[in-house]
Amino acid sequence: RLVDSNHQNGHAVSIAVIGNTKLALPEHEALYASSFADSFITRFKKLRRPYHNVNAVFGVKRELQDLAQDIVKRISHLLTSPGRPVGFDEDSDHNSYDDNEQQTVDTLYALQEKFRTESIQHLWEEEPLHKHISGCISRLCQAAADIESYILRKAHVVFGTLVASGRKSLLRIVKTFDTVIVDEASQALMPATFIPFMYNPARYLLVGDPQQLPATVQADHLRPLGYADSLMLVMQREMGERSSAMMLTTQYRMHPAICKPISDLFYGGKLTTDNSVVNRQCLLKKHIPQQMLLHALPSAFIDLDSVECRIGDGSTYNTDEAELVVTVVMYLLAQGVQPAQIGVVSGYAAQVALLKSLLVKEEKL
Repeated sequence: RLVDSNHQNGHAVSIAVIGNTKLALPEHEALYASSFADSFITRFKKLRRPYHNVNAVFGVKRELQDLAQDIVKRISHLLTSPGRPVGFDEDSDHNSYDDNEQQTVDTLYALQEKFRTESIQHLWEEEPLHKHISGCISRLCQAAADIESYILRKAHVVFGTLVASGRKSLLRIVKTFDTVIVDEASQALMPATFIPFMYNPARYLLVGDPQQLPATVQADHLRPLGYADSLMLVMQREMGERSSAMMLTTQYRMHPAICKPISDLFYGGKLTTDNSVVNRQCLLKKHIPQQMLLHALPSAFIDLDSVECRIGDGSTYNTDEAELVVTVVMYLLAQGVQPAQIGVVSGYAAQVALLKSLLVKEEKL
């Protein structure tokens, strides 16, 4: 999909986002080029079935006509409405597009006209109908590819996963990148990190934290062999002082008291806390009476002697811990802390389910 970001100087940066529409937010799904064709292709494929009688043929032909009308409407939406994936200027007339835009517009108009005027009245047998459906699917796939090509040609910046950067369509159109930035590079498998090198970038920046989670490797016996080591970690380890790595030492999340042990244990005491965090008012200090244990504390640990239980799928729950958590939550609510200001986190699905059920029983959340 294409996103135009306007700068204060009046210039716009066009951003192409490569991703799976199944993972997109509902409000973003319609912005992806593939979403233009995917739903229609699915509907066409469902019609490619055996037709046992004339009534079945009549039904399929009606559905094909409805599909054609829906495609015509969808193309009109692509060409005229705000928020469309191809990003055409709504106020531009048909003669003001550049060559790349004009080619895409012409393709969509031609496709729209094809579906508007194509007749299927003479098709009464299964084989010709299946051939017609296959032709419709091919035209839709080509149109989606044309839209994707337009988006990639217009974009100044391309966002995507490491694996998505290996798509043949992207390499065919983009050829080279001036700069490649890999975010969360310490969690990326080394082979995946090599994929963007296909674009021969002048600069290749790895951004991440080797002290956090490594890459995910399902085979435990491969971790000691280095399969979970990221390119970022290996470069720092092998190059040592010759490494061009630069550490960002200012953090903006944790209270200084929480930051200190983490800094000392993992970062050689180098982390500092930004003033915006230092001066942030402690929520508990505001709501909890001064004589209470939690008053103004940035963090607290409660050691509970309890027994964990495991269910069939391997998930774990602890009833005593859950009840204690609910007690703390209810106390905070009683002191005036709002529900939206409280977060409860658990590493196990069974514990999350138990916590939810206990909180619902309190009839306050």
